[in-house]
Amino acid sequence: MIPFLRTLALLLLLVQGIPALASRQLDKERVDIEGMATNAVRAKALLELATSHAEKDVNLSLMHAHDALGLARLSGNDELVHDALTLIAKAQLELGLHAEYMKSTLEALEISRARQDAVSMAADLRALALAYRHSLRPDRAIQESRNALAILLQTKDTVAIDMAYRGLVEELILGGAHQEALRICDQALERARERNDMLAQARLWLLVGEAMSHQRKFGNALPYLVRADRVLDSLGNREDRFRAAVGRARAALGMGMAEEAASWVDRAERTAASGNPARSAEVLSELRYRVALARGDQATALALLQGIQAARDSMYNARSAQQIAGLQTMYELEVKEQANRRLQEKNDLNEERITAQNARSELLLTLLAVASVLVLVLGASFWNNYRVVRRLRLKNQVIRRQSDEIHAKNMELERNNLRLAESIVSEEQKELQLKEIHHRVKNNLQIVNTLLRLQGMHASSMDTADLLEEAQNRIRSMALVHEHMYRSGDLREVDARTFIEVLVGSVLNSFGLEDRIRALVQADRTEFSMDTLVPLSLLINELITNSAKHAFHGRKEGFLSIQLKRAGRGFELLYQDDGPGLQQERFFQERSFGNQLVQSLAEQLNGQVGLERADHTRVVLRFVPDEQERTALRTAS
Repeated sequence: MIPFLRTLALLLLLVQGIPALASRQLDKERVDIEGMATNAVRAKALLELATSHAEKDVNLSLMHAHDALGLARLSGNDELVHDALTLIAKAQLELGLHAEYMKSTLEALEISRARQDAVSMAADLRALALAYRHSLRPDRAIQESRNALAILLQTKDTVAIDMAYRGLVEELILGGAHQEALRICDQALERARERNDMLAQARLWLLVGEAMSHQRKFGNALPYLVRADRVLDSLGNREDRFRAAVGRARAALGMGMAEEAASWVDRAERTAASGNPARSAEVLSELRYRVALARGDQATALALLQGIQAARDSMYNARSAQQIAGLQTMYELEVKEQANRRLQEKNDLNEERITAQNARSELLLTLLAVASVLVLVLGASFWNNYRVVRRLRLKNQVIRRQSDEIHAKNMELERNNLRLAESIVSEEQKELQLKEIHHRVKNNLQIVNTLLRLQGMHASSMDTADLLEEAQNRIRSMALVHEHMYRSGDLREVDARTFIEVLVGSVLNSFGLEDRIRALVQADRTEFSMDTLVPLSLLINELITNSAKHAFHGRKEGFLSIQLKRAGRGFELLYQDDGPGLQQERFFQERSFGNQLVQSLAEQLNGQVGLERADHTRVVLRFVPDEQERTALRTAS
């Protein structure tokens, strides 16, 4: 009889409990939907607030956009999430947080790809190209610009397609791919002619002129710059007119017309856009410095150069302070996000406990109701129910005790996180200070280089002028090392291949050979410290200088290759040009300063340098950097 009554009581419990459970589920879903809608509205309001503060207070804009991102994610609206990430990335770029900028851009790109939004994908790819440009990766910047153009060509958005064409051409010019830049310009010009869009054509003519000026073909660039200037003067905006005037000034300087260049600099100053006044002032100062050099006014040139370096130092200090403020803001946002996450986890845990407790309470009340009706029959089970209640109380006490322990551990973890975050910010500040030191050393080397150049202009003999020019190349190579150190994300080591490619282009450019000599750089993935890069850059500079003066003299085209690969516990550098090889043999046989310098630099690298004769004569340097030597000693010990 008793088992039957227990079964009856269980059935009564189920009948009573099912409607209550269904009602609670519906209430929960309704609350969730209302909460998502509310979060979306709040996220939109914060995005508008972040946009309004973007120009006045970048840190405040970043905080509002970060809060909007959290609410947008809770709302489940991917479009709002993408807009918030775009605003965050823009603020991070303004603050100089390039690593964080790339991370936010990649996350935004992932969302736009999932949404299959072509315009957003193209915009994100252009932002990613900009991130790679700041990371000194021109090859990746060009590739992402190509991808953005390919996506937009499938749409009918003419304005976006024109911007994508110009963006790709600018990246190609910055990356040194001038011929491809001109080819892409021709394609874009054909599209603009079909629409009879004179403004689009003028902007592309301006890019053609800039590409040719980068190739030192100033006479070929001038007609394009003149045509662009005529149209942009009436149809373009202030930025267009400023770029046109700057292009005309640089072309005039390249053709030796100093006075005409000075008039175009004055016009550029009158039309300078207000969007980036610091950058406009830097461009104008650099042009006035070049005009003074062309006029032979050494005192004015030196004063202008010192002013340029002082302005750059001031701008760098301002950017460093802004970057530190941005890091502090990111740190505060991360701490706030961690606190919100812990609070949410705690609320979820408490909600689960309350739900479980309510369910147990309803069960107990139902059992007590049935027991009151069937008190005579279920009297024997009273003691059992009493024990259940007692166990529930004991379990509640255990849960409260465990909750207190978890809370204490979370507090200790939060304190540890705060200490860790403070140490990270301190390390970031030290790295910024080291970057500033490298920046100032590079600037000082540039001043020394300019003094040598001014001295060379008044040298009494060609031999003296040549010696001063060689000294300039060596100092320029050393300055390039410091520039790479402060531009790199890692102040201890720099990627060897990227550095050598930039160095080769710089040396060839100093001899005016960048368009006639094809250079191939092959290097294993490795990174060197400044102690290795300085002597290595000077040694490569001497080898290229020797080739430029002897192997390539009087030739319309030529070829050189540099290979850097691992060899045992060290490295092997192979240098070769397509000259007859006699000049290299004479270089190593003569007791010239260049030969002595190369031998000394090889010893400084813990290596040896010499010639190998196979199909072609080539220079071979085998060396073990100091960091490799230290690693080997640690391994042996």
